[in-house]
Amino acid sequence: MRASGSKAPDPEDETAVGDPTIETRFSALVPQVSLNFGTSRGWSYIGGGVAFMRRATGDVDAEVADWPRLMGIHYGGGARWFMSQHVAFNFDMRFYRIPEQEAEGTEVPFQPKSRMFLITAGLSFK
Repeated sequence: MRASGSKAPDPEDETAVGDPTIETRFSALVPQVSLNFGTSRGWSYIGGGVAFMRRATGDVDAEVADWPRLMGIHYGGGARWFMSQHVAFNFDMRFYRIPEQEAEGTEVPFQPKSRMFLITAGLSFK
């Protein structure tokens, strides 16, 4: 999973003149164990597991390296329903608990523990 976002300073805020645009990047490898409920035509599931994550926050114009790998957990659920023999609609709602990240010199600032909620939807082909 990969996600990113940025926040520019408010152009109408006179005290923010010259402030940088800040970007946050998040990537994770998220294996899971799930319990499925349903039939071959559609099912719901709940699941969770460990998540191996990296998070980086910094100035968009600066070179922000990937920071140390963190280990957290994820949990959630979703469903998949087949609309035809080979095409299904699926969605997933998942929480990620991200542990705090200790500061490492001037390169890696302290990051408090946080939680992220992600909803995905799409098509599956069989």
